Amino acid sequence: MIAQHLFKRLMLFGCFSCQLVTLAMTTAVASEQLQRGTLPVPALEQKPQKAPEGKAAGSLRYTAEYQAYRDLLHKAVLQTGTPERFNYSSDVPQTGTRVKDVVRRSSFDGSRFLYEAFIRYPELLPELRQLRDSFVAIANSGRLATLSDDEQLAYWLNLHNLLVIDMLAHRYPLKHLRALYQGEQAWLHQPLITVAGTSLSLADIKFGKVLPLAKGRTEVIYGFYEGYISAPSIRSEPFDARSLAKALQDNAVEFINTSRGSYPEYGTSFRVSTFYQRHQAFFPFYPADLKTHLQKYLASSEHAVLAKVEQIDVDINDWRIADLYGTVRNGIDMTQGASLELDSRVVQSIRNKVKSKLVLSDKQKFQLKMLQRRQRVSDGNVEIIDLPAEPVATTTK
Repeated sequence: MIAQHLFKRLMLFGCFSCQLVTLAMTTAVASEQLQRGTLPVPALEQKPQKAPEGKAAGSLRYTAEYQAYRDLLHKAVLQTGTPERFNYSSDVPQTGTRVKDVVRRSSFDGSRFLYEAFIRYPELLPELRQLRDSFVAIANSGRLATLSDDEQLAYWLNLHNLLVIDMLAHRYPLKHLRALYQGEQAWLHQPLITVAGTSLSLADIKFGKVLPLAKGRTEVIYGFYEGYISAPSIRSEPFDARSLAKALQDNAVEFINTSRGSYPEYGTSFRVSTFYQRHQAFFPFYPADLKTHLQKYLASSEHAVLAKVEQIDVDINDWRIADLYGTVRNGIDMTQGASLELDSRVVQSIRNKVKSKLVLSDKQKFQLKMLQRRQRVSDGNVEIIDLPAEPVATTTK
């Protein structure tokens, strides 16, 4: 079975993390917002395609590779709830120390990935690479040519995201990802895999594979997970042809209606993430059609603000990695000084392991508190060992 040890360890680590912050996403807030009409519900433009004549009607979603990838996402992705804009400045803890932390509007938006597990269990890295290679083997097997366009599209999105997860896990702990996506040595353009004798980079997958299959569907950009905060979220389920259109539109609504994707400066301007600029090839008449695209998914209460501006400012950048603790970690070893001590010689039960307590830094405690608020979990509990008071935080736009 593919990477079974990987998912067993992630399950143990993930169960422990559940002690700190509840992973289930609540739907009450979303239902209320939809009833008020504050969140858009775009009509699905296209149903999953049937296999064209001469192509098989098969699917990849039940393959061993997809099942293993699904297990990984289920155990390592933290969903942070429905899209909503928050002002975090009122929740910044005050102490008499000189320690300061920068809290942005986007600091606690978007889903998080449990990259910390690969620090605690470095032996998982080769198993993650094995899963990646098994995914690449699907393309090299020639199976994709027999599948519908939507099935192929879902495959390339999943492969792109798995490549990003693999690359970040091998580089973790890494606090900021800007250097990985910008500059001459950006990994976006570095060959990562070989398919049918041709080397492919992340950019090749985006613009050489996904763009032709998308056929003008700009929503497909929200399927690209890049690992930093001001980019679309990683989902807890793989993409598949049956639900592809709905999944992409859900990601669009979530991204645009949180401050990491767009932000209305009332009376002055409307700001969006630079993610749009780097994916302008998916917009036929960029930037003219960007406003129309945003209006489709933006909350109705903000339509008037967007309509008034003549130019959209593409300047939101939050390059911090979207992990659970690392964005607020001092130093590089999360587990140093922690009382989470797992005996590597004996396989303990989950029950024994989750009883352990992890010593968190002041910033990590604040991070978990704010993630709890984003989830709207009323009965969540955070179990930590007492530490000094939280650092003073300052708010920046």
